[in-house]
Amino acid sequence: MGDNTSSKPQPLYSEIAKLVPLSVAIAITNAFVIVLFFKRRYLQRVPNCPLISLAVGDFTTGFVNIPVIVITFFTSEIRSAEARTYLGYLTC
Repeated sequence: MGDNTSSKPQPLYSEIAKLVPLSVAIAITNAFVIVLFFKRRYLQRVPNCPLISLAVGDFTTGFVNIPVIVITFFTSEIRSAEARTYLGYLTC
């Protein structure tokens, strides 16, 4: 009678609390590497090209992928199972 339970899944706050600072740290650190690469002429050498490539990929992961994963899998903001599936494929 007075059962107040909901079928709506609750956000996993402990997992979100672990991923958000990690995402921010990844984005800030790699943004710093990218800025240094383009501001310092002596860093713009062929041996550093793989480094900048990794920094751009990691920045994208920290700034785009991890937040999308948090929204998709750890919250109930996206209710459509089909949309969750597609976003899961997109981020993994």
